[in-house]
Amino acid sequence: MLSHLTIEDLYNRCVKLLRPAFNTRPAIFLAAINDGIVLVKDFSRNRPIFAQSIGRFLIWREAKAYRYLQGIKGVPRLYGTIQGLAIALQYVEAPTLRDEGKRRRLSPEFF
Repeated sequence: MLSHLTIEDLYNRCVKLLRPAFNTRPAIFLAAINDGIVLVKDFSRNRPIFAQSIGRFLIWREAKAYRYLQGIKGVPRLYGTIQGLAIALQYVEAPTLRDEGKRRRLSPEFF
């Protein structure tokens, strides 16, 4: 699905930036691919020494975890890694845990 795309291609298809890259935190954005939306976590915008070493390792490790969890209900689908510096995942529209906590709708049983 994404094997032919580069990180720049994904930025060109960006529909919403959820978080810009900052220090050691990757950029997270939504990209329009075919008829759907894909969540992209990207270290390419971080400092080169961090992105090329630790960023690559973190993407590899996260992709490995998603491959292991593939098929489990509630785990987003892994679409692949892009140039070793980004990971593309199924976007699942849902309220964030932070938003739910602010609304105080989390029951004690949740924790």
